[in-house]
Amino acid sequence: MLVGFLCPSFIQDEATKLSTQGRKCTDCLLLKFLGATSNFDLSILNGEGSNVKGSQRKTGECGLLSLRTEDCLLYAFSVAGIVLSVVAYDYQEIGVLVTLFCLFHACVGLILPSLARLRTLYVPNELRGGMMSLSLVPVSAAILFFLMQGGYYRNIENSTIIAFAALGLFSAAGSMYLLK
Repeated sequence: MLVGFLCPSFIQDEATKLSTQGRKCTDCLLLKFLGATSNFDLSILNGEGSNVKGSQRKTGECGLLSLRTEDCLLYAFSVAGIVLSVVAYDYQEIGVLVTLFCLFHACVGLILPSLARLRTLYVPNELRGGMMSLSLVPVSAAILFFLMQGGYYRNIENSTIIAFAALGLFSAAGSMYLLK
């Protein structure tokens, strides 16, 4: 996988090979997720033939399970919000906390590449850097505010900070649902 991040042309070449060989659709989707840009004929990869026109086929749809990136984000934000809301109540059993920690980081590991994928799909290259810089300013200010209030001045409890983070994840899930 490291090769894919360092050599995007390698991904493109592998994607082209898979589409011409008729390999499994999961391989195709993995390469598309990693950044391959060629237009795959997903019906050929599924073994269905090419009787479906490209305009009739939804992007990212593959076989019986057609889960778009937006849907994955909706579920990942919801699960991460539930995990943080459980942690916000100051749950003390170490086994449950370790499980929740692993589940939360699995969600983050799904969310970050999915957001990058959506950003490359919807935001033009000329605007991407400025948009990211401007969107990080209020986020960084909010993080600084909560850390100063909770860590330095001790005005806010840790559970309140985590509850606000869970609320932010639920609002992100709600936004993804409204944008569908």
